[in-house]
Amino acid sequence: MVHLQETKIKQWSTREITSLGLGSDVKWVESPANGMSGGILTLWRDEAFILSHQRSAANWILVRGSSNFVVGGIAFLNVYAPQATAEKRKLWEELLDIILTLKEKYIMVIGDFNAVRKATERVNCIHRKLDSELFHNFITSSGLIEVPFINSDFTWYGPDAKASKLDRVLVSSAWFLDGDWLVHADNRCTSDHKPIIFKSANRDWGPKSFKFFNCWLQEEDLRSY
Repeated sequence: MVHLQETKIKQWSTREITSLGLGSDVKWVESPANGMSGGILTLWRDEAFILSHQRSAANWILVRGSSNFVVGGIAFLNVYAPQATAEKRKLWEELLDIILTLKEKYIMVIGDFNAVRKATERVNCIHRKLDSELFHNFITSSGLIEVPFINSDFTWYGPDAKASKLDRVLVSSAWFLDGDWLVHADNRCTSDHKPIIFKSANRDWGPKSFKFFNCWLQEEDLRSY
């Protein structure tokens, strides 16, 4: 699955979708841009996801269906939140209503939330405490789990060394029944956001670091070496 935000495209053509390099069997759902702002796109391959239901609005796309990779229904909610506090408050209420009515076992909410949960998720930026409280309460009320990042504290970068963690992944607990998951922030190219990748933490990441505990020195067998 690929989830894009702020595409600035009103309507995607098959040629434009093909140019993304995801193959020929790609399906998609889009929420059109308003002029040169907004626009959301969710894409998938037939081999990975079978669509049964879709809904969209200016700030989100919901796709529901099944996958060969999991047992039980699966739902993806692609989010691009507005800037204004009042609009975000309305969006969190709208998304919460959707999430709490989903029957799928596997749920993922991913995107650019244009909000942080705490002041430390911003650097050289104005921190709006109310925004953080509303966003944090939304996540808590949804019952979803925020997936940790493994390599970056921030996902958005602006002028004057500004940085914020605006993008993240929220999932239902079912995702962790078969293992752990992590989010990897890739390098930026032309965007001011880092693309984020949801991946399994169970893959082999190379040799594990060696750890030594001082209490081992109390063992006679160890001290004899």
